[in-house]
Amino acid sequence: MKTFNRNLYQKLENSGLTRIDIAKQFGLPIQTFYRKLKKNKLFFKRPFHPNPFTPIFSSQLSYICGVLLGDGSVYKYQRKKSKKWVYFLSLTVRNQSFAQEFANILSKIFKRKMKVFKISLKTGRIFYRVITASKEFFEWFQTKEKFKITKLFPKEFIQGFYDSEGSCTYNHRKYKLKIYTYYMFRLSNSDYYLLELIKKLLISSFGVKSKIYILKTVKSKMLDGHWLIPTKNIYNLTVSQHDNDKFIELISDRRWSYEGLVHEVQKASRDERSQRSKNEKWK
Repeated sequence: MKTFNRNLYQKLENSGLTRIDIAKQFGLPIQTFYRKLKKNKLFFKRPFHPNPFTPIFSSQLSYICGVLLGDGSVYKYQRKKSKKWVYFLSLTVRNQSFAQEFANILSKIFKRKMKVFKISLKTGRIFYRVITASKEFFEWFQTKEKFKITKLFPKEFIQGFYDSEGSCTYNHRKYKLKIYTYYMFRLSNSDYYLLELIKKLLISSFGVKSKIYILKTVKSKMLDGHWLIPTKNIYNLTVSQHDNDKFIELISDRRWSYEGLVHEVQKASRDERSQRSKNEKWK
């Protein structure tokens, strides 16, 4: 299909696809596709309208702050032609459920429906992005006011940060001819003082003990054909294994995170059964 259809374009745009992906659907080069948009007066239909923001402390805002301090970003840049500064907050992740949940909560704060945009790279990797513009939110986020909300809504803040920077791993240990599976919950970030704040919130509000470790052997890795060389130390906040049940209860009402955790537990149990069968064969 190499013909442009206005109605089909509007349907694809409402579905959350980027213009690059829509151009692929039509089978048109991107420059030709842009000319079609200008001809049909659709090129300027998707601007980033600034959203007014009033800092009202709530559980939703606490969750958003936790996410943005992790994988999210709040930034500004200057346009080349107009020389005006524009202010954005965005989240780009590979988990579609996470991006959709972030967009739903962000919609309640700004009282405007947020879309999840699909980004397809040439390497085949797929990302999902939520982005909106707000100068008021940018200015508020630069202050220390965002940390005051953690005392009022610590649970939602930790949930947002775990959704963004958390991970669950498991391992097997053999003791007296029995195999035991143990889980480790980690929160990773380059900001040590932020992890120290979360550590205090865990112990004071939920009685969950944790420790912070530094990853001394950080190696460069290749991503999408480019070498990434870390310039900062990465720190891990590891939850005590004795308090795993408390931490699971803390994050259990986040549906997509809990489903991912259940998947890891089921995978660990399958590995444990296979390991036991191997041991029985060796006997």
